[in-house]
Amino acid sequence: MRRGVIFAVAATTLFLAISFSGCVSIFGWNRTVEGRETIALNGSDWTFEKFNPGEGEKASAFSGAEEWKSAMVPGCVQADLLDSGMIPDPYYGYNSKEIQWVTDYEWWYVKHFSIDEKNAGFDKLYFEGVDYLADFWLNGQKIGSHEGMFAPVVFDVGGILENDNMLAVKIAPPPLDRTLAAGKCQMSYGWDFCPKMITMGIWDDVYLIRTGKAYMENISVVCSEISEKSAQVKVAMQVFSKGSADAKFTLDISGANFQSSAIKHEFTAVLASGWNNVSYNFTIENPALWQTFDRGEQNLYGIIVRASIDGKLSDTISDRFGVRSFRLGRNPGTPSQNANWTFVVNDVPLWIRGANWVPCDAMFGTVTKADYEFYINAAKEAHINMLRVWGGGLREKKEFYDLCDEAGILLFQEFPFACASYPDGDQEWLGKVEAEARGIVTTIRNHPSIAVICGGNEITGSTTFGAGSYSDTPNQNKNLMAALGKVAEELNPERPFHPCSPLNGDDHDWKVWHSYAPTTEYRVLVPGVDYWSGDPLQFPMWPSQFISEFGLQAAPSVESLKKFIPEEGLWPTSIQTGFGSAYFLQGEQMISPGTNYTVDYWNFHNADASKLRRYANPIMSDPTGAGNNLYNFVEASQKAQAYGVKTGVEYWRTQKYSISGCMFWQLDEPWPSICWSAIDYYRQPKLLYETLKESLYQPVLAIVNYTLTPLVQNALPVVIGDIFVVNDYNYDLGQCTINVQLLDSNGNIMQNYMKTANIGKDCAVKLDNIVWPSPGAEKIKATITYGIENKAVENWYDLSYTGT
Repeated sequence: MRRGVIFAVAATTLFLAISFSGCVSIFGWNRTVEGRETIALNGSDWTFEKFNPGEGEKASAFSGAEEWKSAMVPGCVQADLLDSGMIPDPYYGYNSKEIQWVTDYEWWYVKHFSIDEKNAGFDKLYFEGVDYLADFWLNGQKIGSHEGMFAPVVFDVGGILENDNMLAVKIAPPPLDRTLAAGKCQMSYGWDFCPKMITMGIWDDVYLIRTGKAYMENISVVCSEISEKSAQVKVAMQVFSKGSADAKFTLDISGANFQSSAIKHEFTAVLASGWNNVSYNFTIENPALWQTFDRGEQNLYGIIVRASIDGKLSDTISDRFGVRSFRLGRNPGTPSQNANWTFVVNDVPLWIRGANWVPCDAMFGTVTKADYEFYINAAKEAHINMLRVWGGGLREKKEFYDLCDEAGILLFQEFPFACASYPDGDQEWLGKVEAEARGIVTTIRNHPSIAVICGGNEITGSTTFGAGSYSDTPNQNKNLMAALGKVAEELNPERPFHPCSPLNGDDHDWKVWHSYAPTTEYRVLVPGVDYWSGDPLQFPMWPSQFISEFGLQAAPSVESLKKFIPEEGLWPTSIQTGFGSAYFLQGEQMISPGTNYTVDYWNFHNADASKLRRYANPIMSDPTGAGNNLYNFVEASQKAQAYGVKTGVEYWRTQKYSISGCMFWQLDEPWPSICWSAIDYYRQPKLLYETLKESLYQPVLAIVNYTLTPLVQNALPVVIGDIFVVNDYNYDLGQCTINVQLLDSNGNIMQNYMKTANIGKDCAVKLDNIVWPSPGAEKIKATITYGIENKAVENWYDLSYTGT
C-alpha cells in the first residue's frame, strides 16, 4: 500500500495535484489557459510489465498488452509491484532484501490517451522526471532516449499525435555503481538511514502541452537592486518559433498571495526560426518583499507572459517569484581561509535554526503534495527557518519548493552527489552531469526560498572526515565541481554557489556520535580525541562559522517499532548489549571488527548499536539489570538525542554571529528506521521534535549554559552557569522578564532568579552567572516573558543529564 493511502488520516488534504508553471490541474483533466492547453497524463490508468534486458522491443512491448498489471504515474516499479501484490512490504522486517531482483529487468510502462489531434502549432510531450535510463515510443514510433532522473525530458510530437494514442516508456536497468550515474538519487543504493532500493520508473509529472506557432519555456525572473522603494526585474525565456515572425509579448504581474496593483508591460521581438532567447527589463515600485516566516510576510508575485503572432495568441507561460535579496556576509572572527557564512536576507542577518531534509520516502515517486505539506508545516511549527536538501537525495518535486516559498523557509539546495569520488575525468559523463544540472537549476531557480546552491555532500576529496578532506580541496571531483559551478553561475548567478558541504567554515560535527565523544564536546573549541579508539580527532571543527550536520540517533516509539519489526525481534536485540556497529549500506551488512552477534532487525533498520548504548546508558536507570527493557531504552535514546542536540544548539545560539547557525541531522526519514530523524516514518514526533517546537528553536529563548558535570563541589551539589537571552527577531523586545528557577523532585522552588531587562533586536545577551548550592535539585526552569501579549517561553533542564 502506498504512503499516500497509509497517511490519508495524518495529512490534512490528500489529492494528486500537478503544478504546471503556476497553473494547477488535477490529473485526468485538461487545462486550457489562453493559448496553451495542458493535458495531464498522470494517473492510475498506466500498465507495466517486466522483460529481460533487450527483449521488450523485440516483443513489441511499446504496444502494451491487456494482461499487464496496473501502474500509477508518478511512482516507481517497486511501488507498483507492491500495489499489485507481487512483492511483500519492503519496509517490514528484512523484506527489502527480497526485492533486489528488480534491477535485473527492464520495465515497460504504457498509457492510452485520446485528444483532438488538430493543432497548427506545437505539441510538446513533457516528462518532469524519469528514473533513470529511458527510451520513449509514441504510437509505435520511437521518439527518443534519456539518461538521468532530474532534468525534464521534452519531445516535439506534433507530427505523431493522433486522436487515439499509445505512449510507452522503457526503463532499462540503471548503473549498479552509483558513481557512474550522472544524475540519480544516491541514497537509493543504500545509506545509513535507508535501505538499498534502486528505484526505477516515472517518478514525476507527465503532461502534454499544446500551443500555437510560438512556444515558450524556461522562464527566468531575476530581481536586483532591491530596496523598499524599487526592484529591477529581468524576465527571460526561450521561445521556439515556426519560421521568422514578429511577436508581441505581454507581461501581467500582480500579487499571487497578497493584494497589489497590477503591473502590465508590452514589447515586441523578432523571432528567428527555431530557438530564441527573449528578455525584458522593468521596475517594480515599492515592492512587497519576501521574507522568512520569522522576519515578515511571504509575498509572492505571479507573472503571466503571453506571446502573440499575427495578432493571434500563441502561448502563455506563468510562474511565481519573490522579491528578496540574499548574500553571505562575513562572520566576526572568521579565519582568512574560511568563507562567509552569515545568511543575509534583504540586507538583514538571519541566524539559521535549520534541519537536514532527506527524501521523505525511499519510493519517492509516490510522494504527494499532501506529504510535503505535512513536513513543511511540521518544520515551520518547530521554528525551522532553513532546510538543507541533502546531496544524497533529490531535486524534489515542484510542490516542495512551492510550499517552502509559501511557508517562508529557506533552502540550502545541493546537487545530487554525495560521499564518493566520481569519474569526472570522463568527458562524456561530465556532459551528462552538466545536462542534468541545467535541468535542475532551470526547474528551481525562480523560487525565493532557495538561498544557496551547493555542489553536493562530502564529495570534495576523500570520503573520510580527515582535515585534508575539506580544508584544501584535493583533485578528486574538481572537474565535477567546476562543471556544477559553471552551470550555477551561468543560469542562476544571483545565488551563491558553494562547492561542497562541509568546506571552508561550514562543518559537519560528528565528534559526538560517530567518535563517541560526550555532548559537552559541542562546546569545545579544539579537536579532541576519538572516545572509542583514543586516537586524536582530525575534525577541522574549530573555528567554524556554520554547522550543517550534527546529531544523534534515537529509536522511534514502541508503537512505531511494532509496525516494521516482528514481535520476536523487538527485544531482546543486539541493542541490549550494544556490541559493535552495523548498518545496511550498499546492499551489504557492514559489521565492525570484533562484533560478536548476528545482525538483527534493529541493525537492519539502521540502528548503530554501540553508539545508541553509549549515549542512552547514562540516562537509563539500571541499564544492565531490570531497567534494561524496550520501553526504557526507547525513552532513554530519545532523551539522549534531544538533550545532546540541545547542548550544541544552545551553546551555538549564544555565540551569534561568530557562529551563524546550525542544521541538525535530520528532520525526516525515508523508511521505518532507527536513525537520526526528529519525526519517524509514521509521522510520530520524537522528543527532539517536541523540544525544538516548545523551546530549543523558539526565536526568543532564555538559556542556562550550566556545567554539564556531576554536580559536586566540596561534597555538596552545585549548579554553576551563565544565563543568556537570545532574540532572533529583527526588532527590540523591550522590557522582558527572565525567571530562572531551581526545582526539586516535587517541583518545589529551591533557588529563584528574577530580572527585567531590555532586550534588543537580533542578539544574544549574557545577563548573569549563577552559583547555586543545590542538594536534591532535579530540574532548572528558565522562562522569558515578552511582548505586549506577555508571551512566555519555558526552557527546561534535567540536572541528571551530564553530557557524558
